[in-house]
Amino acid sequence: MRKIRTFLKIFLIIVIGFIVYIFMNIDTLVDQNDVDKVFESDTDYLYNYEKLDEKDKTTYRYIYYTYKELYGELSIPESDIDKVKKIAGYVMLDHPEFFYIDGSFEYYEGAPNINFIPIYQYNKDEIKEYAKKIEASTKTVISEAMKEKDVIKRAKFLYDYVVENIEYKENKKIDQNIISSFIEKKTVCAGYARAYQYLLNHCGIKSSYVVGKASETVGSTNVGEGHAWVMVNIEDDFYYVDPTWADNVEEGMEHTCSGYFMMNSDEMLRCYMPEGNYEKTKNNQFNYFADEKMYMDTYSENIISHAIEKGIANKTRVAEVKCSTDALYKTVKRKLESDYLGYRVLSKNNVFGENSSYACFDELRLIEIYY
Repeated sequence: MRKIRTFLKIFLIIVIGFIVYIFMNIDTLVDQNDVDKVFESDTDYLYNYEKLDEKDKTTYRYIYYTYKELYGELSIPESDIDKVKKIAGYVMLDHPEFFYIDGSFEYYEGAPNINFIPIYQYNKDEIKEYAKKIEASTKTVISEAMKEKDVIKRAKFLYDYVVENIEYKENKKIDQNIISSFIEKKTVCAGYARAYQYLLNHCGIKSSYVVGKASETVGSTNVGEGHAWVMVNIEDDFYYVDPTWADNVEEGMEHTCSGYFMMNSDEMLRCYMPEGNYEKTKNNQFNYFADEKMYMDTYSENIISHAIEKGIANKTRVAEVKCSTDALYKTVKRKLESDYLGYRVLSKNNVFGENSSYACFDELRLIEIYY
């Protein structure tokens, strides 16, 4: 009889312990059908998600669900914390609307799962209030952009908006998210890129946030300086946009530089060193400068004159011309340096002045003339 009592005592301890465990963890356990249902409502371009295998996609969906539903803690069906860290990073790359997360989190292991504990930068009421302000701030520009049926022109409209309405200024507390972009209107490269990605996604244009470093070949930019830009998927081909470097605020040269709009992958790689996933441009079908007749396949001063006329019409007083080859670009650059090309074309258009100047962007084969 004593053995039976001992057995019953152990059994009861186990049962009670199990009940306590379930009670303590009930808020962390979510049915996968609920997770999938919330995830299926997501309309963002899931570039990094699609890079994962099926098992890791499940982890991605759980992390997305945690952020979306503002869970304090959630049990994730994954035991490898390094994978969780990587996939949590992918979620942030795909979702600029998660402005209340900086990517950091805490966790504890409860094999075979990991309990995932996100670190929110704001409380729930603050998150809701900021979300309303962001929606109000972007409503008009999204509406105006959607009137443009041509996808390239729509993307350029949004590019111009971001550059013209945001000031480059550090604010360590918020400058990595879209609060800084759309509410404070002051941010750094992360804020520029996330703002552009957010607007593109809301205007039906697939885009992904890219991080890396500035290439050592780029002008006076610090070698290895961290940077962020955007990859755009149009008709299953990939182009790159950097609204941060497009924001030229040098005195006498203030304008939106179009050279960082719709770069192909070769141009992008001359400017930056991406640290994550990115794609090669396959067809190079879309060329903004060619569409605007500011692109040289062969040397032509008429194209430069057309660019000058365009700069007069849009009141930037900046002419932008891109060249198709290194040889052609070197020819134009040499004529600017030693053959009075700038003086000739500006005088021909009656806009030459004592402050007229030019700049050359070797990595983009881009010439800018200021007048």
